[in-house]
Amino acid sequence: MSVQYKGEWFASRKVLCTLMGVNYHTVTNRMAEGMTLEEAIEKPQRKTKKELFKEYGTNYARVRGRIKLGWTEERALNEPKKCGPIIVNGVEYRSKKAWIESTGVKYSTYRMRLSRDWTEEQAIRGYK
Repeated sequence: MSVQYKGEWFASRKVLCTLMGVNYHTVTNRMAEGMTLEEAIEKPQRKTKKELFKEYGTNYARVRGRIKLGWTEERALNEPKKCGPIIVNGVEYRSKKAWIESTGVKYSTYRMRLSRDWTEEQAIRGYK
């Protein structure tokens, strides 16, 4: 079914949405809520969380994971990613993960122990 938008005819609402770069389902839902075709197309679309985090230069998965670990939102958003070489007892490791795995402890085991309120030393040593 053809539709008219700003005096111009389009083969269908779907074609119009594609040409305008607007999500067809968003427009359809907005019209079902009582908006006109023009209002539904011209109203800005909300950005996803991932898009917002990318826009601000932050990794969504990292922030979400930090919050799940109990970090405050402010700390999760603002604390930089800890990466790069570390030195332990005079030996340089490419990352904390590499150092932990050099002790014979799987990194996933180490993380699980920390999530159960073990200290870093206990998590590496293997007992509380």
